[in-house]
Amino acid sequence: MTIVSQAIQNGPRTYAYGLTAIGPASAGKPTTQAQAAPVPALVSVWTNIPPGGACVLPTNVYVTEYIILNRGANTLIVLPGPSWSIETNAVNTGVSILRGGWATFLSGDPQSGPAIWYAR
Repeated sequence: MTIVSQAIQNGPRTYAYGLTAIGPASAGKPTTQAQAAPVPALVSVWTNIPPGGACVLPTNVYVTEYIILNRGANTLIVLPGPSWSIETNAVNTGVSILRGGWATFLSGDPQSGPAIWYAR
């Protein structure tokens, strides 16, 4: 399965379009972090999203902003990397971006504070 169909360098930011989210291993079960497609770029446009499709934010970044756009037909689940959280959600719990929506995620610095993604 191709995760990135097109990627270009756009100034200091990396941009990827035409991304495919990976769905759950079996119907009715949530997609896990290990199954989810990794977010490959600072600006990622997801266009192919199966029901339950998910992507996972990286854990090897510090104070970095990622913008995720959902241009697919289904809701996109965004998961934090293992042992991270998004806002005040439980560790390893994802958030949803409805079709046509987008969100910005700013990573904290786990070396000086919690391993957390701030979202807006």
